[in-house]
Amino acid sequence: MKLISFITIIILLIFAGCQKELSCEDCDRLMNIPPVANAGADQSYNPHLLDSCILNGSLSFDPDGDIASYSWKVIDHPFPAQIVSETSVETGVTGLSKDGTYKFELTVTDNGGLSAKDTVNVNVLNAASNSFRFDSLFAIASPSPCVIQIPDIYSYVPENDSFSVYVSAYWYAGAIFQYSPWFKIDTIPPPVNPSSPLNPHDYWYQVENGVLKIYAPRWIDCNFDATLHDILIKWN
Repeated sequence: MKLISFITIIILLIFAGCQKELSCEDCDRLMNIPPVANAGADQSYNPHLLDSCILNGSLSFDPDGDIASYSWKVIDHPFPAQIVSETSVETGVTGLSKDGTYKFELTVTDNGGLSAKDTVNVNVLNAASNSFRFDSLFAIASPSPCVIQIPDIYSYVPENDSFSVYVSAYWYAGAIFQYSPWFKIDTIPPPVNPSSPLNPHDYWYQVENGVLKIYAPRWIDCNFDATLHDILIKWN
């Protein structure tokens, strides 16, 4: 009987030890779900059109708690860039003064100490330029007269700045291309007198509802000519 009682006590002690081992003090930490980092969608940035470049990690979240901290850093760049506030959910970036792709990394940490990362690319355009070029554009016959149309011109150039328009035309002459030099055009239509001499510079332009319309001279046949145009826009 004493032997049975002794074995029973040993079994109870082992069972109690197992129960204590299963009720760990760190269960909350072990059951914590990691946060989800979201550095935002990739973006394009033109310093002539936008006052600043903004990084925004506000779409990050923690499934079972709260985001305790944010940390931004630059991980790839064609030119040194500076993050204005590295520990803010939303921050500006300076130093984007060279064209190329800048990559930023966001690290978020939840209130349980777990973290997650995400990256976002910023493609910088025309950082050190005050011009934009469109290549190989056709003049179309509708509406008449022949016109080259560039929709939404103010997505390429600053809306509040005045700009100048330059044209270079080229066309097939036999088996080779012939090019005209670059020339600046005006907003004043040329004379419409059919007896006036043909002038290859008789282009003119206007902006109508955000569309840049460049009107071609009379010597271009929109329906049959294989004349292409490069357009250069310069602003102050």
